[in-house]
Amino acid sequence: SEAEADDTPAAAAVLQQAANEAGGAASAAPAVASTYGPKLQAAAVLLRGAEVHTLKGLHVYLNNVLRHPDKVGFRTIQLANPLFQQRVWSAPGGASALRAAGFSEGQRRTLRLPDTAPLEPLRAAREMV
Repeated sequence: SEAEADDTPAAAAVLQQAANEAGGAASAAPAVASTYGPKLQAAAVLLRGAEVHTLKGLHVYLNNVLRHPDKVGFRTIQLANPLFQQRVWSAPGGASALRAAGFSEGQRRTLRLPDTAPLEPLRAAREMV
């Protein structure tokens, strides 16, 4: 759908580049990201050049879940939200970071973090941004 951004191919390319350039700038993704796997590490690389409003937006979404883990409203993001679309979802690394943190497409054009999802990947993603 048009509301769905997918920077997975870009993330895979960046991750491959990082593997090929051991010791180079692309392999210097934050160590915390590598703790939770290649998806989060690739998102970290993509987010390096992100605009401030993208990083702030990601931080807000991740921090809200961590501060209020039992509130469904914070575990659900409306994909139709124009500010979310512009500032986070369509930005390089934005969709990858949220997916790596555990969010997935839900019903009615939403992103949803399952109630049973561990919070550790969210903490790692928040520290990354």
